[in-house]
Amino acid sequence: MIDDLDKGFRIEEVRLQFALNSTLCKLLVRHNHAFLVLKSGTIHRINLDSPQDIVTIQLSLSAGCFIEDSWIDTKGYHLIVRSSKNDYYYINKQSTKYHTLTKLRGLNINCIVFLDSTVTPDCTGPILISTRNSLILEACIIAFKEMYLKSLLKNKYSILHIVQNSELNDNGTLTCVIDLFTLDKRLLCFNTKIPKQPAFNTCVFQGLTKSDPIAIDLDGLTNISSYGSPLSYVQNSSLCITDFAISDAQSFKPQKTYLPFKVESYILTDYYILFLVKNNKLAIMNKFTFELINTVDLDYLNDLVIGLSYDEVQQTFWMYSQEHVYEILIDFEKTGMVESLVSQGRFTEALKVVNAGSGDKVIIDFILKNEAYEFLRQHKYEEAIDLFVRTNESIDRVARKLIDLKDSTFLRQYLARKLETFTNQFKAQKIVLTSWISELYIQELNGLEGSTSYKRKAITDKPLPKSPQYDNIEKEFHQFLILHKADLDRDTIFELIKSHNRTSDFLFFATLMDDYRNLLKHHIFNQSWDKALSVLQQKKDYDLVYSSGTVLLCNSPKATVDTWIDMIDGIEPLKLLPALLSYNKMIATPQNIDITNNQVIRFLSFLVYDRQSRNKLLLDALFSILITYRRLESEDVIITHLNHLQSMKSKACFDYNYDLIMRLCSKHNRTKSLIFLFSMDQKLPQAVKLALDNDLLEIAVKIVDDATLENRERKHLWLQISKKLISKVIVNKEFVTQNKDTIFSDTLKFLSKKTDNDGIYVVLQYLMRKCDLLTINDLLPLFPEFIVIDNFKDALVEALERLSDDLNVLSMEMTNTINDSANVRQKISEFQSTNFQVIRPYDSCELCHKILVIRKFIVFPCNHAFHQDCLVKKILSSNDYKSKSSLLQLQKEIKSNNRNHKKMIGIKSEIDTLVSSSCCLCSDIKIGEIDEPIIKPGDKEIDSWKV
Repeated sequence: MIDDLDKGFRIEEVRLQFALNSTLCKLLVRHNHAFLVLKSGTIHRINLDSPQDIVTIQLSLSAGCFIEDSWIDTKGYHLIVRSSKNDYYYINKQSTKYHTLTKLRGLNINCIVFLDSTVTPDCTGPILISTRNSLILEACIIAFKEMYLKSLLKNKYSILHIVQNSELNDNGTLTCVIDLFTLDKRLLCFNTKIPKQPAFNTCVFQGLTKSDPIAIDLDGLTNISSYGSPLSYVQNSSLCITDFAISDAQSFKPQKTYLPFKVESYILTDYYILFLVKNNKLAIMNKFTFELINTVDLDYLNDLVIGLSYDEVQQTFWMYSQEHVYEILIDFEKTGMVESLVSQGRFTEALKVVNAGSGDKVIIDFILKNEAYEFLRQHKYEEAIDLFVRTNESIDRVARKLIDLKDSTFLRQYLARKLETFTNQFKAQKIVLTSWISELYIQELNGLEGSTSYKRKAITDKPLPKSPQYDNIEKEFHQFLILHKADLDRDTIFELIKSHNRTSDFLFFATLMDDYRNLLKHHIFNQSWDKALSVLQQKKDYDLVYSSGTVLLCNSPKATVDTWIDMIDGIEPLKLLPALLSYNKMIATPQNIDITNNQVIRFLSFLVYDRQSRNKLLLDALFSILITYRRLESEDVIITHLNHLQSMKSKACFDYNYDLIMRLCSKHNRTKSLIFLFSMDQKLPQAVKLALDNDLLEIAVKIVDDATLENRERKHLWLQISKKLISKVIVNKEFVTQNKDTIFSDTLKFLSKKTDNDGIYVVLQYLMRKCDLLTINDLLPLFPEFIVIDNFKDALVEALERLSDDLNVLSMEMTNTINDSANVRQKISEFQSTNFQVIRPYDSCELCHKILVIRKFIVFPCNHAFHQDCLVKKILSSNDYKSKSSLLQLQKEIKSNNRNHKKMIGIKSEIDTLVSSSCCLCSDIKIGEIDEPIIKPGDKEIDSWKV
């Protein structure tokens, strides 16, 4: 094997799976089947797709006879073999047997040509035959049977070679061009027409006899190729190539290429020209450029190559010697064939050879690029776009070509198709392309609207006239946005749409991207408050609620509050406080909105009372707005809210900022509210005093009447009210008359039967009736020193009588108390003289549980008995710090006076007195142990509970 990859081809010997029984006469390769025709008459048929599939046919030759030549059609169906004795044998591809062609016997045939368009697996179609004795014949073989053999031209031309070509006409006939190369170096060109499907029992080439051919002298003709198209031959060391059809001799000018070598034989293939050169060399030439690719000396094979073969269907190349078969493997790419095909504009063929070879994507890309640019030059833009999308040609370069076109549709189509080729890894590229395509759509839509201005304008909701084409482009644009939603850069697309005043596209895109923020901004910008609120309800994005709260509340307060209430479950009310306060400052106050129509108060009231919000800031805001409200002349609204607040406080719902409300009421002169706050906080003296200071007597009376007070406090408050009422009556004699329907209405009804209803008298009766704790003694000091006593005589008499009764009762109580004291002293004396305690021998100490009488002990009236020392220890370990301290002090004195007997007796006596003052189990000492554990560390009892 020779390997010359740098030149793009190599030669490999075919290793046959059988031995040749004689020399090789001819190798014919057709349709991926190789026919090895041996001189011995043995024919081997090899299926190259399955090399082990070999069919061997042995022809029966007479003695001394051998095979000289053979012919086969392009498809490899029909093989005709000639022996040295001019016997002819027919072999069908589908058969394993041969048939002798009796009608051809004895003819010295030098050329057989099949008409490819009429060949079928069972039928050869009309075939042309030339003989060395100047005969041109037509024959046909069907199903191994010779149908006919007819003579067309006789004794007229000595034929060296026949080539033919046919073209199908519109009328269903075939125009055949038959070129005859004669022994006298001439080219004869015949033109005739035959049926597309001729009757195979009838001669079809009779037309050759009806007219004279075009004759051309070919001095120096040496070689003729039976393969391929167009017509080719070697003349005077030049390769000549021309069309089969020759119009006249004068215009016959074949393309000539000088050959720097002498040709033994050659084959003209679809892409290459292969030459078998004298001196056993092989040369390969590019068919299109006539560039000699390489020349190889075959002597290294130690074999003499005698022929070439070519499979037109499979594009394979072969050569053979008398004993060996070789395959010529040509790399179409490395031999520059791809570039040649591209330069010829034969892009489909170029792709075909690359795909059949390496399938190199770079080369395929090169082909597609060139074909795409060729389509551009031909103004076939859609075809060009289809190809550009499949290549890696830079987008900007293609775009520059397409931008020059008047119709931007092609650029948009290209970019959209190119976008589909990018995977998610190319996020940036996809963003750029989607933005670009979107802008192209928008520009096209603007063009359809007749707009040429791309300046930024305010987006409006005014509809523009639309055409069917406009609707289609807009639908296509929207579909593009839907399809590439994930690849879009939201902000860029929004800016593009807004800059071109595309309202409908803006709304569509915002909805598509769930970008309710931009949708909300749009509606707010256009003052479409209801639509803006609808967006909030649809999205339920509470950040949007907070950010848009101020503008919506100020422009559509009722609807905004309604929306907030509907969405209240997810709203954080504190985040709406800036909007609420802004509304009150910018709208409610300047416009003097009535408090009943103030939506802020409505919303805060809903939060505080209906939702029972516990947040102090909300409550502070509500009362701050109420108290400071400019148009609020009556304080009834504030008091009503305070009443609600009081009821909620009683239910322990929440607490409120009492000091803030107090300061606000005081600052803004909300006296009644301030009085109500004092009473709410049970600061009744302050409330009454404030009411009286502001001449709000009725409120002061109501506060005292409604309150649950101790007699002393109640009396004190009524004395303050009495003082105020009396001073009012003294100063203003018409005071009672002026307040007859309010304060004194009930009193006047009671006194209606009396004729003398002096003002002072009415007030006195009113006070005595309202508070049964007041007496004339309490009220008299409140009157001026100089006043007529007639108004008090009844009250004075009644008061004196009551005082006499009280003194009698007090005297009796004192006598009873003296008697009770004497009885108690007598009982104590009797108890001390008669009381004693019985001690049994087995009684034990209540603390150490040892026998009581073994040591000094103490017995208490409660029958508890203790050793004295146990009792001392108990007191020292108790929480009775006073007794413990005294005992410790006495113990120190014992240590310091242990030699002073007399003083020791006194100290011990003090100890006895101290420990016997109370039983440690019945006194406060035991109560003080309530927080201590029942079983203390170190007690033996605790060990019995261990697991």
